[in-house]
Amino acid sequence: MKSDSRFESLLTHIVSIEERDQVLGILVSVKGAPTNAQIQKMLGTTRDDIHRLVSDFFSHNATEKARMEFIDALEALPIIRLSVAIVPSEKALLQWHKLCREKLDSPCVLEVTKDQSVAAGAVIELKGRIFRYTLADVIEKG
Repeated sequence: MKSDSRFESLLTHIVSIEERDQVLGILVSVKGAPTNAQIQKMLGTTRDDIHRLVSDFFSHNATEKARMEFIDALEALPIIRLSVAIVPSEKALLQWHKLCREKLDSPCVLEVTKDQSVAAGAVIELKGRIFRYTLADVIEKG
């Protein structure tokens, strides 16, 4: 899925499903263009690049039609579910996101869950397919 080029820059910077939901929250709850203070309050501790890109979007695309199209683009982002033993660092999350975007040739978001049964490696779910890359699987195969 190739995304609308008007939204490409922002969509590629949204890494997690939580960030996507925060941006969706702004788009759904605010009619017209929110102020920078409203964006800051609604996005909370989200990364600075997301704050800047959301502000830029509203300063250039403040029409109701653009807002609704952006909501549709966010909701259409593929979700890649990733189960790992420990909560990844922001750096690791950004690296995984970049790898997934490149493999899909499309923006996407990660939904990361902590699963202690995944002792090492990861379990990845994409479009209903599950890919297991865990130490337990290697040991089981012998």
